[in-house]
Amino acid sequence: MRLSKFTKKGVAVALALSMVVVGNAGMTQKASAAKKFKTYVMFADEKWKVTANMDTAKGTYNSPKTITAKKGTQNVSMTLKRSDINGAKESITKAAVFCVDVEDAMKTYKPNQIKISDVKIAVDGKNIAVKANKLKQGYLEEDQKNNKFRLEIFNVYGKGGTGAKKANYPVDPNKLKFKKTLKVSFKITFKK
Repeated sequence: MRLSKFTKKGVAVALALSMVVVGNAGMTQKASAAKKFKTYVMFADEKWKVTANMDTAKGTYNSPKTITAKKGTQNVSMTLKRSDINGAKESITKAAVFCVDVEDAMKTYKPNQIKISDVKIAVDGKNIAVKANKLKQGYLEEDQKNNKFRLEIFNVYGKGGTGAKKANYPVDPNKLKFKKTLKVSFKITFKK
């Protein structure tokens, strides 16, 4: 059985179109899945009575934000409300952990392809001093294979060393005693 010239041409065009459609669908799904990252503020006071997002492995989050990894720099603002976190009625003596995690970012990017800058902190609406040169960021806890890009603002336990010595403190942990809100704003750049 011989196919006519028109039939051969029609089959070839149909095959080519189906490959383009299938190929584009696969690329779109992969690209969109890789470009959105759940982002959240981690906080714990020194007595571990006031905490937020310290056990995200269980899938519970306080005020997460989804960041879309787009070319260029974007502004991000995140606020923890005392009324929404663990220990809302407890008093804070000072902070032990204060970080921002961009979840699963290291599955798509290398640490040098993400940069956080212009970090500002507000406690109950009042800005507090931030020593930008003391902040740490990157894939700080690779040994846990958590794929999180972390901005370490203050962490007595962290790999960035921001809570190791007073001389290395990017922020004063005594000034993080928020009664209503703890706000973090920054610029984030994805380079790819």
